[in-house]
Amino acid sequence: MAASEPVIETGVDELIRLLRLHDKLPVAEAAKMLHLPQDIVQTWIDFLVEEKMLGVEYKFTVPYVYLNQAPVAQQDAETQAPKKTLGEFKNEFDIRAQSTLPQDRGRLLIVNLWRDHLRGELERKRAWFLTEARKRNLAEPEKLWSDYVKMVMEV
Repeated sequence: MAASEPVIETGVDELIRLLRLHDKLPVAEAAKMLHLPQDIVQTWIDFLVEEKMLGVEYKFTVPYVYLNQAPVAQQDAETQAPKKTLGEFKNEFDIRAQSTLPQDRGRLLIVNLWRDHLRGELERKRAWFLTEARKRNLAEPEKLWSDYVKMVMEV
């Protein structure tokens, strides 16, 4: 695009730019800064939350909007690494374990190592899971986590 060509920006572009400048903003303040009615800005936010571009959290009764971005290092790793199912990951683990453990140790040792490995991975994700469940106002996040762990450990 040549330097002389004008760039057309929408109100949504302005909202995104505003959120890049501020970590979190109350929705009412964002509307005021954009010189727009709050219901219009709220409609945009609702759509962008559904598209997972924005997030909303509440402090008491005040909604705060923020850009919903993973850290750059995490984004790079996610785009480069192919997605695997838990079953595929377990199969790869089994193959590596069978090739490195003595044959006389048997299948039981591999199963126990898998369970220990899986428990460790789950524990590393626990805080994130509970935070996200609370952000979404899900009922009983601890029970939800417990049910999730049970389901995953059955694989």
